Amino acid sequence: MPKISVIVPVYNTGQYLPRCIDSILAQTFTDFELLLIDDGSKDNSGKICDEYAAKDSRIRVFHKENGGVSSARNFGLAKASGEYIGWVDSDDWIEPNMYELLVCAIEREKADIAYCNFQSNYTVFTMPSQTNNKVFFLKQYLDVHVNSLCNTLISHKLYTQNNIKFIDSDNYGEDLLITAKLYYLSTKCLHVSKILYHYTDNPTSICNTANLKKKRELINNLQALASFFESTNIQSSILPSIAYRILNEKKVFLFQEKDLSTWFNICPWTHKYIFSNPYNGMKGKAIETFSSLFYHLKSAITSTRSKKDAS
Repeated sequence: MPKISVIVPVYNTGQYLPRCIDSILAQTFTDFELLLIDDGSKDNSGKICDEYAAKDSRIRVFHKENGGVSSARNFGLAKASGEYIGWVDSDDWIEPNMYELLVCAIEREKADIAYCNFQSNYTVFTMPSQTNNKVFFLKQYLDVHVNSLCNTLISHKLYTQNNIKFIDSDNYGEDLLITAKLYYLSTKCLHVSKILYHYTDNPTSICNTANLKKKRELINNLQALASFFESTNIQSSILPSIAYRILNEKKVFLFQEKDLSTWFNICPWTHKYIFSNPYNGMKGKAIETFSSLFYHLKSAITSTRSKKDAS
């Protein structure tokens, strides 16, 4: 059994894929398997995966019908045999000593998770430092607004023993849902304060494709996270932070789409947090509060009329 399973979902990234794979194969820590999950690519990505597998026995390639990144990640997780799970996006690359530093940190401190900082072009994202106070850590993490699995190394048992899986239908915000759960469930996590992961600003990636479908998928994952924490002893401390994220994401339906009904009916439980949302100005808070009250009134009037018509 390899020490690490590195899972790479692949979809139409032939332009970047060789650099990604080369950076993994160049790791100073060599006891790993590399799972390339070709999610129905239409370019030469599948061929590139097969060519690399023919040269290195640590590589396992799986070709599947396109189902999205969450489906590909679930597929890879089911096939992984390593003691620890690492993730790399197929258009990104990692430093040669990334997994050596992360696995050494985990085993030295008997932790479940080790994570590092990451970089996109010239922007460095510094992760919050580990702390014994999970509420404080998770609030910091939710505040980062750039959440990723790819800068982590996590015990495989933490996934399997807690039945941690991605939502196949929601391909944006899935990293936040899974990492927040795992950070909460871990007995100990460690911050390796080095930039070891590099994101590529790929204009065709899902992260750079702004649309309402993506907003809904992120909100779905945030709602799933809220549901998860409702059964924990820290729900009252964490739910406001999740609500703020949802309010910020769904406001596009109110301010840009002018769709009051859709805005109101997306996670209406978050409306009690409108005025405490630190990421919204007073004008925005006032408009959202008025919109919520107006929708309530409009719905009540419509309901009353319907009952009169029925009688």
